[in-house]
Amino acid sequence: MRQWLTESVIKRFRGNNRQLFHCLRPALLLSWWRTWKTLPVLPWIAGAEYFKSGDFRLAAESYRRGLEKYPHHRANFCARLDYAYCLFQLNALSEAMAELRKVVVQEPGLKDGHLLLAKLQLYTGQAVSAARTMRRALDIFEADPQIILCFAHCVIAAKGPTAQLAEVREKLRSLRARLDFADPYYSAVDAAIACYEFRFGDIEFADQLLVRVIASGGAPFEAFLAKGEHLLENGRISQARDQFERAMCLVPQDPRPLTLLARCYLTEGDFYEPEHALQLASMACSRSHYENSEALSVLADAYSAIGDMHGAMLISARMKALTSTRQINFDYLRRVEQQLQRLRSVKLPTV
Repeated sequence: MRQWLTESVIKRFRGNNRQLFHCLRPALLLSWWRTWKTLPVLPWIAGAEYFKSGDFRLAAESYRRGLEKYPHHRANFCARLDYAYCLFQLNALSEAMAELRKVVVQEPGLKDGHLLLAKLQLYTGQAVSAARTMRRALDIFEADPQIILCFAHCVIAAKGPTAQLAEVREKLRSLRARLDFADPYYSAVDAAIACYEFRFGDIEFADQLLVRVIASGGAPFEAFLAKGEHLLENGRISQARDQFERAMCLVPQDPRPLTLLARCYLTEGDFYEPEHALQLASMACSRSHYENSEALSVLADAYSAIGDMHGAMLISARMKALTSTRQINFDYLRRVEQQLQRLRSVKLPTV
């Protein structure tokens, strides 16, 4: 069997693909045959090699070629998931989400598909859609800590309905009760509980819990983000910036720390630097492909703060173009439009 497989593949791929022969080891061929009952798809083999080396552009091209040629292959959903991850790394967020939606429909039992789709939906400000994605995942992986935590953060970000918030609270408490203190998920659960309490419950308890989580040394991204937001709301700008910078170091692709850092520099006082806020908010919008309404809101505030009302008007128009799932801040839009109307009514001096 091994000899037949090797000879068959060599005959099939002789010529232009000699550089990939070293990838087609007998063990790999046999593994493919046992798993998928087919010979390997050469572009996907190449894509996996590029993926391992960190060349996501070439990996994406290889996965795409294989998917176009073998759209109904048994390994299609695995290749599509890797393709979506490459697109994410290349900051092609809309294309990545389109592929991930196919993955979760075609193979709902693939946990990573749900998690990555929800993450990208949060990046682009689609918290309501992210909560729906994770609600469907929770039906399949109801006891999985990673799924429960992601579901909780999506619902909290979406400020979900009362019934869903109650479900989040119950699932987090139940998960915490069954985890051992040494479990790697323990701190993450405490951080999620603190995020919930900050938004909808006991703020003092949440603050104490987060202090303990951060002091443990293994705090997740969400802990720093929540702590920073709490400090910012209480006017402790310097400490808030430190928390957002730590969050940014943990997850550089996420636009939320950049957005909140920009808010810090738009707060009146010693740290007021609207030009720096404009730079940070622009980066946040770029990372979210100008689809995150919160980042857009801060960017428009920054344009307004430096006196560029034309820039504020353009960003306002972009916010209007977003769909309702982006949770647009309509109060903000009205305020910007009122500012623009006042600006138009002012006669500018002629030179």
